[in-house]
Amino acid sequence: MSTRTGALIATLALLAVGGMVGCGGGESEEGEGPEASSESTIPSSLRAVESGAEDTIDLILAGDRQQAVEAAKGLDEAAHGEAASDLASAGIPAATIDQLRSRAADAAAIAEEGEPVAVALAANRVLALVPGFFTAYSDPVPPDVLRLDYLDFELKLEALAGNRPKAAAAGRSLEQTWNGLRGQVVDAGGESEAKSFSDHVDSVESLLMGGSDEELADEAQHGLDLVDELERVYSG
Repeated sequence: MSTRTGALIATLALLAVGGMVGCGGGESEEGEGPEASSESTIPSSLRAVESGAEDTIDLILAGDRQQAVEAAKGLDEAAHGEAASDLASAGIPAATIDQLRSRAADAAAIAEEGEPVAVALAANRVLALVPGFFTAYSDPVPPDVLRLDYLDFELKLEALAGNRPKAAAAGRSLEQTWNGLRGQVVDAGGESEAKSFSDHVDSVESLLMGGSDEELADEAQHGLDLVDELERVYSG
């Protein structure tokens, strides 16, 4: 999972290393992969996909259409390039790799003229696949931490779109994912971070019952910041 500050620069660097051009239902169902370790085996091509999706979301919501288009193009190129090859080598089914390519192409196709929230949602559909891909590798950070990232993005974007049922579905998935992850975070030394995220999940539940879409989107953004803190529990 990339840190939001400087994320686009990170994506550009990753894509350059790989020799490529460029700068939140139905997720992957791959089985459990290697256990987490102190060193990551996740290839840079998949980090580029992850960062490219996040960059596209952040940039389009910030009103930087030109850079968002470049990020979406880079995302599409990564998905159709080394990422696809690396995933195939890791044993990811061809149909799932095709799903990645299709979603990335969809995000790139609407980036130039699509409504900002629609572009962001398309990019987040790419991010939705990444936690499943990461289970094929070892990494200090559990894949479900990135899944929380995707779900808070989905919650924020559906709230901004005024789609309350889909926002509620994202909120339920967020709670379920967090319930399965919380104990691992505490065991890793993140007791205070776990409490903060539990408070966030409780706030989401409350806002879904009686808050405004704007309040819900703001709380989801708070959750995205907290996910960065969860990541640091594992990566320092």
